[in-house]
Amino acid sequence: MADVFNSQSETITEAYGEYFIAELIAAQNAENKALVAQVKDKAVGLMGLTKEVDVKLLHKCFELDSFDNLLKPDYMDAIRARRELLRAHMQREADNQQIAKMRKLKEETMKCNIISQRMSLQEHLA
Repeated sequence: MADVFNSQSETITEAYGEYFIAELIAAQNAENKALVAQVKDKAVGLMGLTKEVDVKLLHKCFELDSFDNLLKPDYMDAIRARRELLRAHMQREADNQQIAKMRKLKEETMKCNIISQRMSLQEHLA
């Protein structure tokens, strides 16, 4: 089994010691399990499972959106609803800003037209 890890990286052995696989298997209990993948009487993989998961660390290391960020469905639904409300609010604000810009542009255009008409009228009367 050690060949599986050593072939991947010496960092694991350096970080956890030479006998970390034996320690992982020996430490099994109701909250920690070790699964060994075996092909033709040869161990080809090992998975350590635990009930104690550092979800914050997983969020930092992996993209978990497709797994509902490992949150309960009701909580994730509430988050999605809140995100949608925020998006709608931001869209309304953007729309209102665009409408305000268009009003301002229309007002300025009207002022320019009025000035142009007055100038034209003054030239005609002069």
